[in-house]
Amino acid sequence: MNLERILKSLKDEEGFRAFLYDDATGLPIKRGSIVKGNPTIGYGWNVTTSPMSESEASMVLGNRIVLAAKDAASLVPNWVTLNETRQDVLIDMAFNLGRNGLFAFKNMLRAVNEGRYDEAADEMMDSAWFIQVGKRGPLLVDRMRSGAEATT
Repeated sequence: MNLERILKSLKDEEGFRAFLYDDATGLPIKRGSIVKGNPTIGYGWNVTTSPMSESEASMVLGNRIVLAAKDAASLVPNWVTLNETRQDVLIDMAFNLGRNGLFAFKNMLRAVNEGRYDEAADEMMDSAWFIQVGKRGPLLVDRMRSGAEATT
């Protein structure tokens, strides 16, 4: 097998689609969509007949964490002065909310930049996000407040 040749051939034949789509219609699958064919993504990956493995999911997660870290760091001018735990909290939030979602936490970000971590934690608690994320919310608030990993 010539991996490079088949890779190029399949990329050319399938074309890349960044979002989930219906392979029968070519239309993006969104909430409420009626799917006639199979949910497919990327270069023709039919996720119905070939589900993602845990190792594939871990690889994607690692890539997404790197992107979330870049997003979080871009919103916090004093990023390098934060300890690793507080950086992790912001990365977690950027992963969960996206850059724009984290950017909406303006008062929290301001408090983080000014080293007022209790206030930043309070701002996290005073949000719809805190309720929506369940046990993740109190865990991240505690980490922001203390700057220490939870000991569970």
